[in-house]
Amino acid sequence: MVGLLVFVLITAIAIGEGGQLDNLLQQPLVVKVEFFAMLVMWLGLAVAWKWEGIGSAMILGGFALFWLAEGRLPRLNLAFALLLLSGLLYFLSWCITFSRDQPQ
Repeated sequence: MVGLLVFVLITAIAIGEGGQLDNLLQQPLVVKVEFFAMLVMWLGLAVAWKWEGIGSAMILGGFALFWLAEGRLPRLNLAFALLLLSGLLYFLSWCITFSRDQPQ
């Protein structure tokens, strides 16, 4: 449910902003990288519904990319906290599923 909530939140924000890519192209490189990281996290939420391992890697990798582009740990507001939480929960789910599938 957390992933669905964040997915809907990001989609609503993108629709509310009008999705104008021409504004993005005029932004500095850091903003473009952060946008790409957010896009990877958003896609990771959708992918994780089917494949938890790949989706969690995309969410956590996008978070790490955003962190590196920002040059510091992003302020952990509600949106970032939910993204990080969903990535960690999907990773935990994948670990549990993966460990059960291994022959003993």
